[in-house]
Amino acid sequence: MRDAETEKNLKKRLALLPRQPGVYYLRDARNKLLYVGKAKNLANRVRSYFRPADNDPRIEQMKAQICNFDYVVVSSESEALILEANCVKKEQPPYNIQLKDDKRYPHIKITTGHPFPAIVVTRSLVRDGSAYFGPYTKVKSLRAFLKLLRSIFPLRNCTDRRLARDERECLEYHMGKCPAPCTRRITAEDYQAMTNRLLLVFGGKGQDVIRELEAKMSQATAAWQYEEAARCRDLIRGIEEMSRQQNMLRGEIWDADVVGLAHRGERAAVVVLSEREGRVLGREQREMKGGAGRTPQEVLEAFITQFYTDRIKIPPRIITTENPPDRKALEDWLSSLAGRRVTIRLARGSRWLGLSKIAEENAALTLEEKELMAQKRTRRVDPAVYELQKALGLKNPPYRVEGYDISNIQGVHAVGSRVTFVDGAPLKAGYRRYRIRDVEGPDDFAMMAEVLGRRLDRASEKNEALPDLILVDGGRGQVSIARKTLRSKGFEEIPVIGLAKRHEEIVGPRGLEIRRLPRSSAALKLLQRVRDEAHRFAISYHRRLRGSVLRASSLDSISGIGHSRKVALLAAFGSPERLKNATPEELTDVPGIGPQLARRIHEELKGLENSAE
Repeated sequence: MRDAETEKNLKKRLALLPRQPGVYYLRDARNKLLYVGKAKNLANRVRSYFRPADNDPRIEQMKAQICNFDYVVVSSESEALILEANCVKKEQPPYNIQLKDDKRYPHIKITTGHPFPAIVVTRSLVRDGSAYFGPYTKVKSLRAFLKLLRSIFPLRNCTDRRLARDERECLEYHMGKCPAPCTRRITAEDYQAMTNRLLLVFGGKGQDVIRELEAKMSQATAAWQYEEAARCRDLIRGIEEMSRQQNMLRGEIWDADVVGLAHRGERAAVVVLSEREGRVLGREQREMKGGAGRTPQEVLEAFITQFYTDRIKIPPRIITTENPPDRKALEDWLSSLAGRRVTIRLARGSRWLGLSKIAEENAALTLEEKELMAQKRTRRVDPAVYELQKALGLKNPPYRVEGYDISNIQGVHAVGSRVTFVDGAPLKAGYRRYRIRDVEGPDDFAMMAEVLGRRLDRASEKNEALPDLILVDGGRGQVSIARKTLRSKGFEEIPVIGLAKRHEEIVGPRGLEIRRLPRSSAALKLLQRVRDEAHRFAISYHRRLRGSVLRASSLDSISGIGHSRKVALLAAFGSPERLKNATPEELTDVPGIGPQLARRIHEELKGLENSAE
């Protein structure tokens, strides 16, 4: 049974689960693995184990033992399926169904160590010098692809014993699916050249082969050989589809640790994916402290020296996306621990880049979870928040962003707005409207200073939460007045930026420098959402005030004065009081107001004023 502290911790972690595909690991109080499963949506799936009423007593028994869980985020359900299967085979969790015949996913094997390599489908990985590609989960699609592939690259699929007989050609030769190396109808050099082209396709460098096929397809089409053109077309599609799935293990089956690092300020998180005999068998995570002012490379080096000091087994390769500062000395030290050569390599090729991306993404999620739990937050943060921190070079992530805008017509009914975004999402409780009190006339800078001053005064009086970043709608002038206001109130540590509409230029945050982010940037889109929401909120308030004044206006009783002329008169004179004191000549300066109408307006307003007295 779980104690109260465990229940509390589980509840916090469940609230922070990502809504991405992945694999989850359920553990008991001694951290023993109970169950491993895959999920399209980790948040929904893992939370289901902490809800009551399950008809299966075995599952209920397992649920009562769960005291902790881990997860690995992957890019697709197919990857989750493979990772789950590998872990079940290695760890054999008690609540997983065990497949006794240990069936593995198929690989494509090319026997590159032979003078005439064969291409076969196998479920066994053996260190025999061959090239292995896979694993593949769609066996039917794999075989269809091989059939197409061998029609263009007709490698043999017979056994070495059959090849050594050196008898007559088999049926495959007569069907055009084999060049008959058994009777030496093709030289070893030509056969090897064909094999090399095939390896290019599997090695992720098949664009040259695809261009060659496209040229053949065009030639076949021009010659009205539509069947041949269709075959080339289908092969191109097959190559492109399989290129997205295949994972190559060339020459030997690599054992490696793939290290992913996430570093932010004082904290860092590292995730290690363990690749053994072509399979990702598990993941370990570690937290690190004391990273403030250190580069990611320095943090990585510190992790490697501490992580591998007491390891019994060290793989021959450690794959990273950063080079440690003293890689050579680190490799020599690891080699002395392992008793054989150990190298640190940067991720290259689709296989290792893909695994490195998964490791880094999981490290970032781990780091974020620790930060959010430390701050007692109850939901995940939009990744745009961290991208914005990086783009602006901020010391801390801008979890709370406040946007400000001013709305008025020539100083009339001037209002300000404040909107608040927390964790990248709008917080309606943090929205405020301000009616300008102390500024006369159209002075947007002074109005912004008044709004910010009132906000900061209230924060001091009521001990309200302060923003991590302030965004003002405008350029250098608005940013300068905002910074001046912050300094005068003692809050100069809060970063301020401006976002100008014309070119979406960012001003700040350290000086008045101009920054431009790509239009596709998630950080820029977040700033645009804050800016546009502040503008919308200010405009809606301004319209409401203007409408209420217009509805109560003494101009309503004057014939010939409609809504447009009413707005024009109030905008020109600023207030009903100034309008009442205007002369007929001043009234005619307003567009749409002629001399006759101006005299009638003047007389009507004076009459209303006298009757009021």
